[in-house]
Amino acid sequence: MTHPMTKCAPLLFITTTLACHAENASSAPDADTGVLAEAASDSSKCDAGVGSVVSDVPSCVDPANRYLVYLHGSILDGKSASAPDTWTSGAYGHYDYTDILKALASAGFVVISELRASDQTWTNATSYITFYAQKAAGQVATLIAAGVPRDHIVVAGYSQGGFIAQVAGTLTNAADVRFAIMAGCAPATKGPSYCEFTGGTFAGSGSSATCSYSSPKTSGAATLKGNYLSIFATDDTEGHSCALGFQQASEAEGTLFAQAELILPATGAGHGIFYKVDDSWLGPVTRFAGTGKP
Repeated sequence: MTHPMTKCAPLLFITTTLACHAENASSAPDADTGVLAEAASDSSKCDAGVGSVVSDVPSCVDPANRYLVYLHGSILDGKSASAPDTWTSGAYGHYDYTDILKALASAGFVVISELRASDQTWTNATSYITFYAQKAAGQVATLIAAGVPRDHIVVAGYSQGGFIAQVAGTLTNAADVRFAIMAGCAPATKGPSYCEFTGGTFAGSGSSATCSYSSPKTSGAATLKGNYLSIFATDDTEGHSCALGFQQASEAEGTLFAQAELILPATGAGHGIFYKVDDSWLGPVTRFAGTGKP
């Protein structure tokens, strides 16, 4: 299915550097996934094909297919697949998770996605993020080992899922794997986690919080690997530009890293634009997943 791109006068930039290096990623045990009504297929079977949605990498992988790992926003953490009426935010309405998975799959992908366990069951946010980042990186590694070309794999994450996708990007050994970050780079006003992950210096608190970066790359900052798209809306107050964090990653010695950023016009939906199937973001994300360009 082709999704026409809404005209939105996007800002686009590309940066590349050379080479890449490896880190091993470990897979993680199951979360409370359930079976997505009407959308999921049994990952223990070998018949998952383009247009299907599964909760994990199929036991039989077809290297000719394209695979998309989708990491949802935090509003779905701890939610049950059998209770979609609870997939709702007071600010943004119903998160059309199943419809989003179907739309991504119908664009020509085998979609891999699960409902994550609640982050309240973890000792701290860092261990929660790392757990699911390792799982996503493990899924990427499994697909590569099964013969899927690296540029036929995309990890797409929204909001907290976008942050998890970026952490997964520090664990993969595949420069050509694609990562679509949807409103997944948090402003300093949301706290220090993203700032510190990207090697920034966090200061202040609340609405006066700031994140500053030094150049060249700060020692200890995340080393992203892969081809990245950042996409967010102008009126989003929870996710914003990844440009400075991506710049830190691009300055890492020995890293192959490519980046693009697309800014959507204000629609009034803000952060919630990704709660719905909307061609303004679905078109660029699926084009990027298929071609490496939005």
